[in-house]
Amino acid sequence: MTDVAELPQGRFSGPADFQRLVRAAVAQAPLRGWREMLWADPDFTHWPLGELAVVEGLTQWMQHGARLCMMAADFRPITLQAPR
Repeated sequence: MTDVAELPQGRFSGPADFQRLVRAAVAQAPLRGWREMLWADPDFTHWPLGELAVVEGLTQWMQHGARLCMMAADFRPITLQAPR
Protein backbone atom coordinates (compact mmCIF):
# COMPACT_ATOMS: atom_id res chain seq x y z
CA MET A 1 0.00 0.00 0.00
CA THR A 2 1.15 3.53 -0.74
CA ASP A 3 2.39 5.58 2.20
CA VAL A 4 -0.09 8.27 3.06
CA ALA A 5 1.46 11.49 4.29
CA GLU A 6 0.04 13.22 7.32
CA LEU A 7 -2.22 16.10 6.35
CA PRO A 8 -1.59 19.37 8.15
CA GLN A 9 -4.17 20.54 10.64
CA GLY A 10 -4.96 23.88 12.21
CA ARG A 11 -4.65 27.38 10.91
CA PHE A 12 -2.88 28.49 7.77
CA SER A 13 -1.22 31.83 7.19
CA GLY A 14 -2.00 33.57 3.93
CA PRO A 15 -2.96 32.62 0.38
CA ALA A 16 0.28 30.78 -0.45
CA ASP A 17 -0.06 28.54 2.59
CA PHE A 18 -3.73 27.91 1.77
CA GLN A 19 -2.85 26.95 -1.81
CA ARG A 20 -0.20 24.54 -0.52
CA LEU A 21 -2.84 22.87 1.67
CA VAL A 22 -5.28 22.57 -1.25
CA ARG A 23 -2.56 20.94 -3.36
CA ALA A 24 -1.77 18.51 -0.54
CA ALA A 25 -5.44 17.59 -0.07
CA VAL A 26 -5.94 16.96 -3.79
CA ALA A 27 -2.81 14.80 -3.92
CA GLN A 28 -3.89 12.81 -0.86
CA ALA A 29 -7.56 12.30 -1.84
CA PRO A 30 -7.01 9.21 -4.04
CA LEU A 31 -4.46 7.74 -1.63
CA ARG A 32 -6.84 8.06 1.31
CA GLY A 33 -9.84 6.74 -0.59
CA TRP A 34 -11.91 9.87 -0.12
CA ARG A 35 -15.19 9.43 -1.96
CA GLU A 36 -16.32 13.04 -1.76
CA MET A 37 -15.00 16.52 -1.12
CA LEU A 38 -17.11 19.59 -0.42
CA TRP A 39 -15.51 22.93 -1.17
CA ALA A 40 -17.11 26.28 -0.32
CA ASP A 41 -15.80 29.76 -1.06
CA PRO A 42 -17.37 33.03 -2.20
CA ASP A 43 -15.60 32.82 -5.61
CA PHE A 44 -12.57 30.43 -5.41
CA THR A 45 -10.26 33.26 -6.50
CA HIS A 46 -7.37 32.13 -4.27
CA TRP A 47 -7.63 28.41 -5.04
CA PRO A 48 -4.96 26.88 -7.35
CA LEU A 49 -7.59 25.32 -9.61
CA GLY A 50 -5.85 26.21 -12.87
CA GLU A 51 -2.59 24.46 -11.96
CA LEU A 52 -1.77 21.34 -13.92
CA ALA A 53 -0.92 19.28 -10.82
CA VAL A 54 -4.30 20.13 -9.25
CA VAL A 55 -6.23 19.39 -12.44
CA GLU A 56 -4.39 16.08 -12.90
CA GLY A 57 -4.87 15.17 -9.24
CA LEU A 58 -8.60 15.84 -9.37
CA THR A 59 -8.89 13.94 -12.64
CA GLN A 60 -7.12 10.90 -11.17
CA TRP A 61 -9.25 11.04 -8.05
CA MET A 62 -12.56 11.41 -9.91
CA GLN A 63 -11.82 8.54 -12.33
CA HIS A 64 -12.66 6.17 -9.51
CA GLY A 65 -16.17 7.53 -8.99
CA ALA A 66 -15.35 10.23 -6.47
CA ARG A 67 -17.47 13.36 -6.28
CA LEU A 68 -16.53 17.02 -5.86
CA CYS A 69 -19.20 19.50 -4.80
CA MET A 70 -18.32 23.19 -5.03
CA MET A 71 -20.46 25.96 -3.54
CA ALA A 72 -19.87 29.61 -4.44
CA ALA A 73 -21.74 32.87 -4.66
CA ASP A 74 -19.99 33.64 -7.96
CA PHE A 75 -18.49 30.97 -10.24
CA ARG A 76 -17.28 33.40 -12.93
CA PRO A 77 -13.71 33.65 -11.58
CA ILE A 78 -13.37 29.86 -11.83
CA THR A 79 -14.34 29.85 -15.50
CA LEU A 80 -11.61 32.40 -16.19
CA GLN A 81 -8.94 30.76 -14.03
CA ALA A 82 -9.70 27.09 -14.73
CA PRO A 83 -11.98 26.61 -17.73
CA ARG A 84 -12.00 22.80 -17.39
